[in-house]
Amino acid sequence: MSREPERIGLILQRFLRRRGWERKVKENQAVNLWGIACGEAIRNHTKALRCEESKLFVRVESPSWRNELAMLKPKLIRKLNKVLGAKVISDIIFIGGGSNG
Repeated sequence: MSREPERIGLILQRFLRRRGWERKVKENQAVNLWGIACGEAIRNHTKALRCEESKLFVRVESPSWRNELAMLKPKLIRKLNKVLGAKVISDIIFIGGGSNG
């Protein structure tokens, strides 16, 4: 009675899903993959800090960058979710660069 071996990635994914941790892992990946998803120009002026309840918090270096990124927010959310392979991020909160942080 021989069984085919399962791929470790599938086993891990099933384990995380059963425990309800899959979304949290994806949210942590969003923080780590921000620089890849947004590109070098944006990465050089920002830093992803944390993700809570599908909201990614990103520090920006100046008010002008915060304003520019606010206009790009829908595109950045789409790109990040594409890199993650799932709809994980629903909003990006830009902080710093002025009066809000």
